[in-house]
Amino acid sequence: LKSHLAKLLGFEVDGYAMVNLEAFVELVDLVGGVEFDVPMRMYYSDPTQDLYIDLQAGLQKLDGQQAMGLVRYRKGYASQDIQRTQTQQLFLKALAKKCLSVVNLGKIGEMAQIFLDNVTTDLTLGNIAYFGQELLKCDFDTMYTHTLQGEAVWVKDASCYAIYLNKTLEVVNQYFNPYETEITEEHVTIRTPEEARAEQAIWEAQNKKPEEVPEEVPEEVTEETTEAEIIED
Repeated sequence: LKSHLAKLLGFEVDGYAMVNLEAFVELVDLVGGVEFDVPMRMYYSDPTQDLYIDLQAGLQKLDGQQAMGLVRYRKGYASQDIQRTQTQQLFLKALAKKCLSVVNLGKIGEMAQIFLDNVTTDLTLGNIAYFGQELLKCDFDTMYTHTLQGEAVWVKDASCYAIYLNKTLEVVNQYFNPYETEITEEHVTIRTPEEARAEQAIWEAQNKKPEEVPEEVPEEVTEETTEAEIIED
């Protein structure tokens, strides 16, 4: 994943953290729930995943399981994954503020235990301690998040999200580029919507099934039969 992100961003990220979903539930419950304005009525049931979401729209305090339903819900949004990502970003911002509020600072030890039990990372303990100290200085009201702009396309008959090259470079250079030198098209490998559509067209041409030809021409179809009549038949 780090190597793929490097192709997308033009630089390699310094570390990763893989979080078990249970950590999310436990953390929300540990801080006593998080108040959040649920953007719409959310209902979804999938026994195969043991996933049941049932939330009313509006401002309310969500416990761990409800928060999990909020950030996993996607079916009701017009642009499903994109709007779900936006909701996730807003909720994580609210959760971070709640975790670092004065009332919850006494639970840092318990938070650390949840982290140790549920997170796999290549960061050192020194890295984690440093980031923890820096987080205490953050103003989460000015925290920014970004979703790279793009559009839905088909590639080899699979639905994909192709991002815009210029828009991506703008966001990366303005907010994330760790270098003094600007990251350009030469530094990234991005499948644009135009490239994706061209790839799909080639795939369709290579995989097109030959049209079926009827064994016999119907007797009523003659040289004088019009195209409209044939279509109607």
